[in-house]
Amino acid sequence: MLVATLLLMSLLTAYGYYFSRDLFAPFVIAPGVWCFILLLYVIMPGSLYPIQNHFPICLSVWMFCFVVISMIVSSLVAPSSDNSCKAQPNKWVLRAYVTVSIVFVPIMLYVLIKQAFLEDPENMFRYLRVMNTGADENIEMPNFGVLNYVVSLCYVTLFFVMIYFKNKKVITAIVILNILLALVTMAKTNFLCVFLTSFYILYHRNIIKKKHMVYGGIGFVLFAFVLQSFRMGTNSSGEVEAVDTNDFFTMYLLTSIVAFDYYTVPFSAPSFGANTLRFLYAVGHSIGLTEEPVETILPFVGVPSFTNTYTNMYPFYTDFGIYGLVLFAAIYAVIYGFLYKKMQTGGQMSLILYAILLNFLVLEFIGEFIFTNMSLQIQYLFYAVVPFLLSVQTSGAKTD
Repeated sequence: MLVATLLLMSLLTAYGYYFSRDLFAPFVIAPGVWCFILLLYVIMPGSLYPIQNHFPICLSVWMFCFVVISMIVSSLVAPSSDNSCKAQPNKWVLRAYVTVSIVFVPIMLYVLIKQAFLEDPENMFRYLRVMNTGADENIEMPNFGVLNYVVSLCYVTLFFVMIYFKNKKVITAIVILNILLALVTMAKTNFLCVFLTSFYILYHRNIIKKKHMVYGGIGFVLFAFVLQSFRMGTNSSGEVEAVDTNDFFTMYLLTSIVAFDYYTVPFSAPSFGANTLRFLYAVGHSIGLTEEPVETILPFVGVPSFTNTYTNMYPFYTDFGIYGLVLFAAIYAVIYGFLYKKMQTGGQMSLILYAILLNFLVLEFIGEFIFTNMSLQIQYLFYAVVPFLLSVQTSGAKTD
């Protein structure tokens, strides 16, 4: 069954590319990533449990619905209007974004790094990781209050400066700040988001070519090995623990699909849509109307390696079974198909939004990041849209 699913992913990828001639089309990159993951699972040494339950059929349903519907939506949606193509973000808003990022992000970085260094200097990087995940109740994140919203602002600012700014010092500063923010979380997915979206913007603007993205990808993998070594800390002898290549790829690329196959149970959520509609439960709980929302950090399970990620299908399948996969694959498809068509036909705001959401297609094999982190997505949407809503310009894309 798994081989048949791999074949289906290959066919969907090939047809999506034939339809669009674009590697970054949603109906190419999504099945393409799954094709890579399944191929890796088949050819790598079998240290994980064999996939023999519901994962193959669930993935087939999810991806078939997504690819077909996104292609249909992309075909039917009207091209971007002339106004959308000519729209330029308000330069004063963008300058405010840059100023806030440059002033407040270094303060947050200093506080985080200082706390980690003072508390556990020998394993500072591991301490930073635990502090950001909340895995240890004795290690708490500093209370930054409203400054927490600056993190998402700095991330969205990255795209604006790469497209609309000509000052290389400003661009470099924002890139470095985003890399440092990813560093203090010690999460490879955060680095990947900065790397992938930045490269995509540069590729879309014909500044780099596909070969540069390949080189960058190789560099990212090497960097991920180093980052993992820092996160593991030191052993009882005071030496940095080594990272095994097979274990590294198995843990971060393959354990999620096995965890989904063995540990997800349809219609097992504690309340209706507890995972998918978590944002609504969080809002309701804050005003006393609903119970406390489920945790975003899922429990660790053995496959036999330990993991706490279950692919992006987990919330939909756990809440609503196979019907949830069909429904939310369609919702995903409408969003991505619409933005892709608008972006491809010159929509300026659509380019920013599509670049932000592109990460979540690439990371589907790990987890779901849109509905389960809706608050963050709303922040991204707000910061991306406001400069265009307040724009009074019709020309002149560059600013200082």
